Amino acid sequence: MNKKPIYSIMLSIAILTIPTFATEDTNALRTEINALTQRLDAMEKETSSISKADWMNKIKIKGDIRARFEYVEKDGDTSKSRLRGRARIGIYADVNDQVYAGVRIATGSDESPTSTNQNLDDFANKRAIWLDLMYMGYTPEAIKGLDLVLGKIKQPWKQISDLMYDSDVNPEGFNANYNKEFDALELIANLGYYIWEDKVNGNPASDVTMGASQLAAILGLGEHLQLTLGASAFVYHNIAGAGIPTDDKTPPTVLNKGNTVDGTGDNWLYDYELLEGFAKLDIKNDIVPIKLYTDYIINLAANVEEDTAWLVGMGAKYKKFGFDYNYRDIDADAIIGLLADGDFAGGGTDGKGHKLKIKYTLLENWTAGLTYFLTEKGGNDINTLHADLIVKF
Repeated sequence: MNKKPIYSIMLSIAILTIPTFATEDTNALRTEINALTQRLDAMEKETSSISKADWMNKIKIKGDIRARFEYVEKDGDTSKSRLRGRARIGIYADVNDQVYAGVRIATGSDESPTSTNQNLDDFANKRAIWLDLMYMGYTPEAIKGLDLVLGKIKQPWKQISDLMYDSDVNPEGFNANYNKEFDALELIANLGYYIWEDKVNGNPASDVTMGASQLAAILGLGEHLQLTLGASAFVYHNIAGAGIPTDDKTPPTVLNKGNTVDGTGDNWLYDYELLEGFAKLDIKNDIVPIKLYTDYIINLAANVEEDTAWLVGMGAKYKKFGFDYNYRDIDADAIIGLLADGDFAGGGTDGKGHKLKIKYTLLENWTAGLTYFLTEKGGNDINTLHADLIVKF
């Protein structure tokens, strides 16, 4: 409440009700009134500044920009080389001590869930912006370690690779995460429900949805070793027979991305009931920290034959250099091709091969990197090179 007008009125009344004051006394009183008014003004400005500063401390703005040269060779055809750009910026707020929220926008050439890249072409025309994240979260004080989040969210489950989902995929739904730490052990549990396609065939009961659950543990093994183990289940509902999205080409292409289709060529043939197991060993030291990791996925749905995906890899750091290598083999129906890594073997499933990545920190928040994919898909060799320059702010 602004008390300055009240004080001023009270003092003015006092002046009017004491007409017998001498002139010099009246002037002295007026001087005191002016001094009090100035002090009240200063107090209001200070309070306003503190309030604004407190609110601004609860809001963070983060973003990144990436410039990329991409070179693709498919069975000797080297015609696909291009410059691409990506820009993302988000606003993240601590609404109060228990509630948080976030919104992020990003570039992109189309509606693909696995890419925010924008081709640099068409005579520098305007670039599209898409809503990439929008969520609200709740961390109740009554249950320490519990985190509930709803909306279009970052992948919330613990993971050690991008074998299951492209890193750009931001699922839409609800997730509950619970973390509990002991002396040398951290336990992680996730439970979520996600919507992939709404009102399939005009019937809400036939929506393509997914239930997700996970249990993971991070165990310290002495001073220099840390072991991560986990198991996840991703069970899709009503996906067999559901229509597969298409692109905007003429004629449009069904984006099955390697998954088996039914007789119409437009629908998924199988269900996807995916069970994942993963492990990572971190070897910590001050010179060259090393990690060794493996990821395995099997589709347990009925009648699926091409049902497994697996990956083994290793990574290391040395001063400003980062290195990562993995080999993976993905059967046609082991995972959802539309959501798989959009760069490995041309994107999707039914591919195998190597992925090698080298990163160098030029300056703080400014990195350069090279990624090379030496892969095979459907009997065709697909080799891809990415040269990236990334700034974060």
